[in-house]
Amino acid sequence: MNLKRHLCSKVSLSSDSSPTTQSSPYPLTKRTASTHTSIAVICAITGLFLFPEIFDSIAIILGAYAWKKQEGNAGLYVVILGIACMLIGLYFTSIAIIDLFP
Repeated sequence: MNLKRHLCSKVSLSSDSSPTTQSSPYPLTKRTASTHTSIAVICAITGLFLFPEIFDSIAIILGAYAWKKQEGNAGLYVVILGIACMLIGLYFTSIAIIDLFP
């Protein structure tokens, strides 16, 4: 009975008898391309130091997704940043491996 009363209180009838719903106090947030761009930048920078093959690949994929959503050119810049960080990370990784085996 309480549930029925609670559900009925959310919907009210206006003067033209069409039901209107009240807005939620906690609006739903959508994951936008700017969120993907931010995560991609974090992955690109992390890829400089740890596993560039993994983190920079994620950065490139998320940057391409943000670029596809056409939220400005930020996605393109992140793709370029991801490629550059991957090349730099792989270079330093190869130097570290060569130094391990004299």
